[in-house]
Amino acid sequence: MPIHTSWGMLLEEESLPFSCDAVAGTFDGVYFRGITIHAEPVVIFQWLTQMRVAPYSYDWINNLGRTSPRSILNDQPDLQIGQTMMHIFDVVQFNIPYDLTLRVKSRSFGQFLFGDILLSYRIISINNNSSRLLVKIKRKFNRGPLGFFMRYFLPWANLIMHRKQLMLFKELSEKN
Repeated sequence: MPIHTSWGMLLEEESLPFSCDAVAGTFDGVYFRGITIHAEPVVIFQWLTQMRVAPYSYDWINNLGRTSPRSILNDQPDLQIGQTMMHIFDVVQFNIPYDLTLRVKSRSFGQFLFGDILLSYRIISINNNSSRLLVKIKRKFNRGPLGFFMRYFLPWANLIMHRKQLMLFKELSEKN
């Protein structure tokens, strides 16, 4: 598979079930991302839930230049369906501490620009102190010139942004 469609994934991981597979909808593209993190699922999941306050990628691009928090914020409300994550997504499903599924907000600027995006973060425990953080992204591109452009640009941009995000989650989780 080309690198922009699958980065860091083991071949057998791509055939695993992800929560986003149970959400209705038709999609044009499927992309996978994965990384090994030397931490327990509960630690990694804490960082995933912090996407409510920041995207943990290139902050100068998608967080208005503000640095994503580098410590766990203990004053956050409990995770709930419908909460906003990374500014443009809603939580649609979760299973603490193993998976989190997000969908781009309906009728939002994010959906206008990027199309329909559904993504699941799945954490698989390897042993007492190592886990795999996997992401499956499903996309339906908009029609018209913008959709045509995004069909070719967005998978590469997503690779760059998600790679940064996963590597930062690795660094922060392993410091705990």
